[in-house]
Amino acid sequence: MRASVRSPDWIVPGTLRVYQGGAVVVEERSRGVRRRPVAGGLLTLDASEDTWIVVEVAGVTSQGAFWRDALPYAATNAFFVDVAGDGWTAPGVP
Repeated sequence: MRASVRSPDWIVPGTLRVYQGGAVVVEERSRGVRRRPVAGGLLTLDASEDTWIVVEVAGVTSQGAFWRDALPYAATNAFFVDVAGDGWTAPGVP
């Protein structure tokens, strides 16, 4: 999977996390660099059974009083991974 963090100039990316089946499998701090690939852009994830993946990123700089000092935050919808190609089955569901 390829991942990158891109943001406008007024948002400083902070921490990127990749969740696989609910567990954090990648966590990387961006060091405040905008528009750069994460972990070289290519992430290798192991999956022996169907799973789901979510990517989230949280900023480090307050958005100011207008936004009640909220920190920027973004997350993808889940990506469903069908390992065997026989239709996706939710992990842990018989």
